[in-house]
Amino acid sequence: MVTAIIFIATYAVVAVGRVPGFRVTRTGAALIGAALMIVTGAIAPREALASIDWHTIVLLLVMMAIVAPLQLAGVFSRVVVRVGRRVHHPAALLAAVAAASGLLSAIFVNDTICVAFTPLVLDLAAARRHDPVPYLLALATASNIGSTATIIGNPQNMLIGSVSGIGIWRFTGALAPIAAVGLAVDVAILWLLFRRDLVRRPADEAVLDKRAADRTHGFTAANFVRAIDWRLLALFVGLFVVVGAAERAGIDKQLFAALAPLGVRTIAGLSATAAALSNLVSNVPAVMLFTPVVPQLPDPPRAWLALAMSSTLAGNLTILGSIANLIVVESARRRGVTVSAGAYARAGVPITLATIAFGVWWLS
Repeated sequence: MVTAIIFIATYAVVAVGRVPGFRVTRTGAALIGAALMIVTGAIAPREALASIDWHTIVLLLVMMAIVAPLQLAGVFSRVVVRVGRRVHHPAALLAAVAAASGLLSAIFVNDTICVAFTPLVLDLAAARRHDPVPYLLALATASNIGSTATIIGNPQNMLIGSVSGIGIWRFTGALAPIAAVGLAVDVAILWLLFRRDLVRRPADEAVLDKRAADRTHGFTAANFVRAIDWRLLALFVGLFVVVGAAERAGIDKQLFAALAPLGVRTIAGLSATAAALSNLVSNVPAVMLFTPVVPQLPDPPRAWLALAMSSTLAGNLTILGSIANLIVVESARRRGVTVSAGAYARAGVPITLATIAFGVWWLS
């Protein structure tokens, strides 16, 4: 019972992002939950260390180390400046933002792309006197969709790649077509929703000044260390321990037994279950819960691919669906731009349903 309470409380805070009245972040909640699991005897210290998938931690760290110099060197800001200079029609700019976000998120970690691109997209929209919300939605949703294509596109894919043994090229060959179609669907739905706002105006010729858009601080050892998202790495470590303790107590089996009516033994059922859990507790914790279950399914490789597809695309359903969404929304809020939960869901719900439906059809 104590283990279940710690598990539920930890996942609740990770899902919501805070504790009313306390300054506890998602990372703090995961680390506190892991510490409580050890203190209460739910898992021994040695078993806690063994429950951490260090391959995933190292892979995520390496990807951050690769991306950090590019961000510090202003590579991403140059991409946005060039797009802004060559694309003037608002609808074309929406498509260009989605394409750049999706493609770069497949190559790099999608969270990093959202961190780098959000202020630049806001600057470009302000220069052209556009409502920034459609472009912010394109950035967030396309980063999730594009990251579906590769093992290194997002943290949950890295975890799946580490535990499943599926090769990079097989993974990309199966999921890249879903990402490509998904980006087209994404742009089409956003255009339908915001077509009255995406019309030519005289200010559409405005471009970003390269010097104004350059938010780099120079490549130094100190800036490089600050560019690594240590909180995300710590979040993974804490969650690995919490999930390890939950597995020892059999909580994961009880949870999946409750979700049995969705039918995890089929691609459609597995995708529906993963999508539901990803929006209850966020996609990375949801994938961690699946790791002991998928090897027992009839076709584990296909199940791993379906899990990667559905848990990532489900991130577009609500603002809380993925960390990438929260990065975009919170960064915009600090600049005085509000993306409400209703405005996000208006686009996110149809995008999620359409892309997951295609993914299920493709993998079935």
